[in-house]
Amino acid sequence: NVGTTLSSGGSGAIDFSGITAGQASAFANLTSISNAGNLTFKDGTAFTALSTLTNTGGTLNFGASPVTLTTLNMTGGTLTGSGAITIPNGGALNWSGGTIDSTVAGTLLTTAAGSTTTLAVGGLGANRTWDNSGTVTQAAVGCCSQFTLNGTLNNQTGGTFILNNSLNNYGVQGTGTFNNAGELRKVLNTTVVSSPFTPAFNNLNSGVVNVDSGTLNLSGAGTDAAGSV
Repeated sequence: NVGTTLSSGGSGAIDFSGITAGQASAFANLTSISNAGNLTFKDGTAFTALSTLTNTGGTLNFGASPVTLTTLNMTGGTLTGSGAITIPNGGALNWSGGTIDSTVAGTLLTTAAGSTTTLAVGGLGANRTWDNSGTVTQAAVGCCSQFTLNGTLNNQTGGTFILNNSLNNYGVQGTGTFNNAGELRKVLNTTVVSSPFTPAFNNLNSGVVNVDSGTLNLSGAGTDAAGSV
């Protein structure tokens, strides 16, 4: 058995995908993973107690195993696999760098109602679908620090996505799609005139767009079904 904490450094790789037995129990007591290298798990691995993940570099592949994380810290590298990732009520996704993607198109990243997400740089890969019912705040922290959306982000009814950039002309870029059934809000910031938003944007029936100050530049394709601005 691995124990409660697993740390993978940046100079090598740990690959559990070739184990022939034990994946259902060997990691059951694992509560925390810290990865800076390349870490791969076997399909069917059970992460019964896992609550905290920090990825600072390299690639962490969960295989087909779903995980529920009270705290996910993404500062670099890639988090992938074909299993769903869930941030539950009261959980936090702190995303200041790196990419969350999947090996299978449409694999879910869910931030539940009552969760909080803080975005700076980083990106959602083309194979990952993000369903948000919590509160997401995207804030540029320096030059060129835009969040990249190449997958699909579904801002669900009750979900809030806030653009709170301290730099002009930085926001959300990418070739993905943002479907809004909740609220997209550009908050009051007198030093910022324009926040660009280049992915396709579809405002659904219950969707609301609030621009408290300046300009929200929705420059991608998209539709407004019957929402409000």
